[in-house]
Amino acid sequence: MRIAGSFRALVIICFAGAAAASLSGDPRPADSILGEWRGTSICTNRELAPACKDESIVYLFTPLPSDGAPKVHLDASKIVDGKAAPMGEFDLTWDAGDASWSAEIRTPRVHALWSYTIDGDHLTGTLAELPSKAQLRKVDATRQTPSK
Repeated sequence: MRIAGSFRALVIICFAGAAAASLSGDPRPADSILGEWRGTSICTNRELAPACKDESIVYLFTPLPSDGAPKVHLDASKIVDGKAAPMGEFDLTWDAGDASWSAEIRTPRVHALWSYTIDGDHLTGTLAELPSKAQLRKVDATRQTPSK
């Protein structure tokens, strides 16, 4: 019976370790988003954004040095006539509370918040107009490079 007791103790220790790891969050969240992602960016509010066009997208996330919250750089392209056409670049910051990557964008035409979440090799995202938080776009993409 000593073996069964030791096994039970091992199971309890493993379970406790897994629970602690899940409560502490991802110790290296940047690893979850790095690499190339392909998918769609769909318009969700043509009243607020009448010129919006649905797009096939290619996102490339690369690491950035940071002393605080983890940061990554996004180089975004859309597919036009079978080729990647640059859309823009910006940096995103990890929000542990929301378990998401986000960037506030301000241009002469728009003030908005990009937000992305990762579930394995699946990325979802939204673009919300600020300050109303009305959703303008919905992103759905799949990782093209292996996760670490």
